[in-house]
Amino acid sequence: MGSVERDSEFIFHFWKAKKRILRDQFGIQWKTPAELSPGVAYANYGQPKITSAENHALRALFAPRLSSASEKIQNID
Repeated sequence: MGSVERDSEFIFHFWKAKKRILRDQFGIQWKTPAELSPGVAYANYGQPKITSAENHALRALFAPRLSSASEKIQNID
């Protein structure tokens, strides 16, 4: 996997290679997280992406904890 670019498709290449190795070398029929949870979108390294509804809810949860009006939430990952 060292030559595979670490972009938004990396995890899918990784899972494909892992699935092939487990099947061919060990006889294991492994399913990727994407196969097990097809409704979940995954980011670069396999962590689930935050949905827009989750982003909105998290911003509402943390906004009251900001110390001043000039403080802003830049990103939620």
